[in-house]
Amino acid sequence: MPALTELRLMKTAVVTGGSSGIGLSCCRKFLENGYRVYELSRREPKIQTVGVKHISCDVTDERSVSEAFEEIYGDSGSIDILVNNAGFGISGAVEFTELAEAKKQFDVNFFGCFICSKNVIKYMRLQGGGRIVNLSSLAAPLAIPFQAFYSASKAAVNSLTRERVCQDDFCKFSKFKYLSAEKSPNISCLHIS
Repeated sequence: MPALTELRLMKTAVVTGGSSGIGLSCCRKFLENGYRVYELSRREPKIQTVGVKHISCDVTDERSVSEAFEEIYGDSGSIDILVNNAGFGISGAVEFTELAEAKKQFDVNFFGCFICSKNVIKYMRLQGGGRIVNLSSLAAPLAIPFQAFYSASKAAVNSLTRERVCQDDFCKFSKFKYLSAEKSPNISCLHIS
């Protein structure tokens, strides 16, 4: 168990959709690198990872997200990195896709990213900085056949990230930098300082 001073110096990472897949891998990587790690998802992970604190949270519900970030900030005193990973895909021809399915796709993949980013920025500004990593997909610039809504939701994530940077560069209210991991269309990162 780290000493209290070491705990205060630890950086904090939050991963949405961290109960499985890419999100779980991100959580484990942060742990390996000495971060205090929280994962937000609707369900308890099937595989518990020692050192990762699960918080039940629906990224499409503003109140749920606000309460989760308030708990994390109160517990850790900082939120240094947010990885917006929560998402899912639906497939099928556009003409056979139910409107409710298409809306749910955008609610989780795009609006979930927006809601989490909106809620974490105030804490990052309070502490003087942080990073937001938005996981996207190659399907954003290159739409996948029979996955129109998945591709569109991921393209929207990319646009939201770029707009946020342009807005702050234009207004000069804060210092946001747009970073692209190895020029990948799948990952975009906001550095808040």
